[in-house]
Amino acid sequence: MQLKLLPLMLFLVAALLCPSAFALNMEKLADDDWLHITSPNFEIITDLDEETGRQLTKDLEDYRYFSIQRLGLIPIAGLKPLTILAIGQESNFKNLDLPEMWGGVFNLSSYGYSAIANVKNYTTNIKMNNHGRQTLFHEYNHFLIRFSENSKTYPKWYDEGMADYWSTFRFKNDKVFIGDPNARDGSAIVRGGTFTLDSEKLLKFTTLPLKSHKTSDEVMVGEFYAQSFYLIHYLNSSPELTADLDKYINYLNLGYTVDAAFQKAFNMTYADLDKNAKKYFGKRLVMLAISSSAGKFNFPTPVITINKLDKPAFYSEILEILPNYTVMNRGTIKQLIDSTIALNPNNINAKMLLVTHDYIADPQKMLQELEQQAPKNSRLLTYKGDILRNNANALRAAGISKWEDPMKQARGYYRRAINAEPSLPLAYFGLGDVYNFLPASESLQEGVAGFDTASLYARDEMIFAGLATLLIRMDKGVETLSALRNTIAFSKEKEKSNFALILDNIELLKDVTLLKGVPSPEGLIYSSGAIFIGQATNGKPVGMGKISRPNGSYFSGNFIDGVMQGQGKLVTYGGYTFDGEFKKGIARGRGKITYPENSWAISYEGEIEYGIPHGKGIAITKSGKYEGDFWYSKSHGQGTLYIADSKIKLSGKWIENNYEWPEENDNIFIGSVGESGKRNGAGICKTPATGKIIGCTYKDGELQTETTLERIAAE
Repeated sequence: MQLKLLPLMLFLVAALLCPSAFALNMEKLADDDWLHITSPNFEIITDLDEETGRQLTKDLEDYRYFSIQRLGLIPIAGLKPLTILAIGQESNFKNLDLPEMWGGVFNLSSYGYSAIANVKNYTTNIKMNNHGRQTLFHEYNHFLIRFSENSKTYPKWYDEGMADYWSTFRFKNDKVFIGDPNARDGSAIVRGGTFTLDSEKLLKFTTLPLKSHKTSDEVMVGEFYAQSFYLIHYLNSSPELTADLDKYINYLNLGYTVDAAFQKAFNMTYADLDKNAKKYFGKRLVMLAISSSAGKFNFPTPVITINKLDKPAFYSEILEILPNYTVMNRGTIKQLIDSTIALNPNNINAKMLLVTHDYIADPQKMLQELEQQAPKNSRLLTYKGDILRNNANALRAAGISKWEDPMKQARGYYRRAINAEPSLPLAYFGLGDVYNFLPASESLQEGVAGFDTASLYARDEMIFAGLATLLIRMDKGVETLSALRNTIAFSKEKEKSNFALILDNIELLKDVTLLKGVPSPEGLIYSSGAIFIGQATNGKPVGMGKISRPNGSYFSGNFIDGVMQGQGKLVTYGGYTFDGEFKKGIARGRGKITYPENSWAISYEGEIEYGIPHGKGIAITKSGKYEGDFWYSKSHGQGTLYIADSKIKLSGKWIENNYEWPEENDNIFIGSVGESGKRNGAGICKTPATGKIIGCTYKDGELQTETTLERIAAE
């Protein structure tokens, strides 16, 4: 996303959009003259004139070419062109009613990706620095960094600082220039004539008040973007610093905390970095000049087509962009949909938005109409799959054995949706999630493919955790590593994640199986930095020994054929300890887990699968003790819960941490147990006499609300 800098320029940021009350003046927008410009990698909707619009598109294609050739940001194959709403008229940009600080935004949603950019005063001279072009390149940089083949998890300051730095791209005399210091208002971080940088605070930034109207918040946001730009500028000023920065990002992606990653990568304190950066800023900042190895940059000449949009076409195009930005007001988006349908009566996607955004009272009637008009529409098929999947989960949560039938039907709809529109992210997530619940006898690999594709569009913990779980169920060993790393990297809990133990286990397994240890006086040294102390044969550990990773995690125990086998002890970077069995290098069999402070449990002893409670065991928590069946760390099956500091004991059936309470008032509640040992929270209620299933909520043992199953499915 790009924001208006105080007071001279726009902030450049990637948006994580939240609901807001901003309105949209669509009628005034639609009255202007709009163009639809296409090139091999872009679709531009713009109010610029044809000459400027053509040059803007060519500039984007050139920047893409440069990013691939020199920066190594190679886009993933098969991506559809990025759609950009490039607005040159200030009045049109204001009519979007985005938050006041915003000047541009890149957005990923369950329906794909797009960007909005304020490109006023766009110059067709690529030799000149231009803020409109910088805005455009900044937003495209967010796209590139997420969809490159080597994409990783990036902290916010890095994401924004890099986008700011590389967006200063301009071309002159066969050279590309990067890092124009005038591209960012340095006064935002100069106090009393002295440059200020708080690198520790900057590196730990997670959220920004981007929609705030408070002056103090605007100043803080301005400082964040300025510091991000100038710190990236400094860290790109020498090959050594750039290498350290790459190491830092890699350590974060291995699950290290910010402090640990910083110390290992830079080998200095935050104060040292601030001091060194200040010295750099005290000198004249030099732009990076890049020459082509061939002596000249041979930018391709793309085929660019330009078409004028009439009002119906404009509404159809804009409808594919704006509803995905949740900052937009619901009422005005409803007006946009209604206007689009009035001008384009056969626009199926507009009608689907009425259903998916809950804008109409009778969605079933609309769905029946759409099934007649467009039975193969991907969004319709995905929505029907979601309804079936949610209903199946409601049945499963109620302990109803027939839940697999609607789950498999949902799978069929997702398959059809993907065939109809291969670039629709929402269908891939649904397909992956189906396999989270179907038995291992089904083709779990299809679920892996679903989650893997969905992760390209929405890189969050839930998707990666689903992917990791499927790979674990398939016993993929080292192949789970990437998914585990991403799960931890995107997790708010980090080292307290349920996957933190197995991550360090698999990291060690990777070292001993994929890397050849170099003999040392004490044992072996690995290129990853891991060290083995003990006997070794042909670069592989044998017998009793200890292998340690640079982050401090280690395994001590027996090795057979080069891998951990039999009894051993695993201590992780995040504070887990596992004493027990290892099979083919993985914690599985029987053992005891001791958890870090503030985790879900204090300890667990029993059957283990991939370092996760699975099978029969006993978990000790602050609230009591559970003894019984587990399914991937969840109480599931037959078991007994003993409430701490009381005589309450709940024995019976458990469904994924929810207890099936005895029948009361003709209802059986499947839900959580409160601290007092009573029914508590949201769950499922079923009536044995009639077979009725509803959603219900209890508080301290008292029924509060009831919700129909259909409503649960819709949510």
